[in-house]
Amino acid sequence: DVFKHQLASSSANDRLAANVVATMGRTKSDAVAPVLISATGLTHPIRIRTSAVNSLAEIALNDPSVNTALMNLLREDKPVLQVAAAHALRDRKATGAVSSLRSLAMATKSSDVRDAATDAADTIEGK
Repeated sequence: DVFKHQLASSSANDRLAANVVATMGRTKSDAVAPVLISATGLTHPIRIRTSAVNSLAEIALNDPSVNTALMNLLREDKPVLQVAAAHALRDRKATGAVSSLRSLAMATKSSDVRDAATDAADTIEGK
């Protein structure tokens, strides 16, 4: 609850939220996944969201809600977030994300997003 409150609190340059996300990511504890998922929400600045996505790459690997949250981020029109989500799904070896990654690679105008999505799908499939 303390972390949730700090994540929602306003501070200069969102330092408090950034520190919360970084600390939670370093714990490598599956228990922090729900708070990190909430940190990927639209109410947070892009750098907080991206940091939360990066942390989700390594925790709660068997939690389908994490993969679902990351796949939802692939649909946002924020290339830096899409790239981070693709990398996180790759690192999680999220086999259920391959079709979403392939669709994103075909639909995007961003070469960075296309490359990340293609790499993620190929890596997950073992290509």
